[in-house]
Amino acid sequence: MNATVWIVDDDNSIRWVMEKALQKADFDIRSFEDAASLLACMDERRPDTRSETGG
Repeated sequence: MNATVWIVDDDNSIRWVMEKALQKADFDIRSFEDAASLLACMDERRPDTRSETGG
């Protein structure tokens, strides 16, 4: 079973690039254009939330 990555970004181009790159790395992808759509989905399914930060 592949890990699932959830992407939230209001820029469709950014989401598309991230989706394609992560799919090539064998991740399953869920993408959302805003927080409201993410939160609606989270009502149905809770992800294992982890965040990477640059620094």
